[in-house]
This record gives sequence, structure tokens and C-alpha cells, in this order.
Amino acid sequence: MPSVVSLPDEAVYSSSSHALNFKQSHISSSDSAGPASDRGPKFIEVPSGLPCMGEERESSDREEVSDLVKRLFVSGDERRWKDVVACFSPKVLLDMSSSGGGKPSRTSPKRIAEIWESGVKGLAASHHQVGNMLVSIEGTEAAAFCYATATHYFPNPSGQNVHTFVGTYDFHLSKTAGKWSIDAWRFNLKYEDGNLLLSEIAKKASRQSSS
Repeated sequence: MPSVVSLPDEAVYSSSSHALNFKQSHISSSDSAGPASDRGPKFIEVPSGLPCMGEERESSDREEVSDLVKRLFVSGDERRWKDVVACFSPKVLLDMSSSGGGKPSRTSPKRIAEIWESGVKGLAASHHQVGNMLVSIEGTEAAAFCYATATHYFPNPSGQNVHTFVGTYDFHLSKTAGKWSIDAWRFNLKYEDGNLLLSEIAKKASRQSSS
């Protein structure tokens, strides 16, 4: 199976597999491994009832990837920005274009935390709920997909106190020195509901209270 040895600049979403895939610009092939007779046995017998070591490792990786995605959203909702930064690789391909976040671009974890903090400034609370998590592992790379609902809350005179975003997220992750980190993150907005001006109302109130 080919193995990706570098992460190119362009991400492509495959709706059929619900995974964030990347165009491979540098690929090494194992096709030259020699005749089939020189490659060892095709099957390994495993005692009944015991998972093979590869399955155990992949199961553990899936759990680690899933936990990392959940930790990212919990940290953001609790305003723990250092913990948010710790979830990412040094450079991240960020795509929030479906919700008005501009063109996809590579940026730093610190910048992602700053954008997120600015987006929830003044709000009384924000709440992310994720589910239907799908994780695919291939060596030291992983792709994760999940459903998500993000709710912003700020009580205000209009009585329309909630702004809800509903959509899906795609993640690409890499494993370095035994640790998974997110190197690509994409939001796919399905719809919004509630007070679409809530963030601006909250920021205005925050400015007035600090002046």
C-alpha cells in the first residue's frame, strides 16, 4: 500500500467515504517488494478469541483520535486556549469557509485559538456537541469525521438568546513521537438557526461594559 511521506497544500473532501483526504504529491510504492513467494506468508493464524496486535493498536489509535477531537471542543467551550493550541500540529490547514471564515489557509495553532476566542468574546456560553464519529487510521495518519452542533448563548433585550450552527467536521491528524495532533480542520455548515446577530450583540455589550 502506498504511504504518504509529505502533506501537500490542498485538501479534498470525499463525501462518499466521509473522510478528509489529501492529494498526494510525494508517494513511495511497495510494488517493488519482489515476487510474492519472497514476501512471507499471506495469512497469520491468531488464537480464537484474541485480537491480533495490529487490531489492538488501531483500536487504541481510534480512541486517541476520537478523544483528541472531543478534547478540542471541550477546551474551546471552557476557554482553555492553551489546551486548544496543544491539540494541533505546528501548521494547520484551516477551512471554515462554509460559515464565512474566508478561504482555506495554513495557519498556526495560536492563530486558531485567537480566532476562536474572538468569535465567542462576550458570549455567556458556547457549547459544542459532537457525535456519529468515524475514524480511519492508516499508519501514522488518521482522518476523522463527526456530526456537530455548536450553540452560542447570550441573554439580551430581544429575547432571542441563542445562535445555533449545525453541520459536520473533518479532521486530518498525524502521529509524531507517539502523539496524535490535528494538522487539518474543516467545518461543513448545513444550516444556522436562531439569532444570527448574537455574536455582534455580545461583542457590542462587552465593549460598552469595558468603556
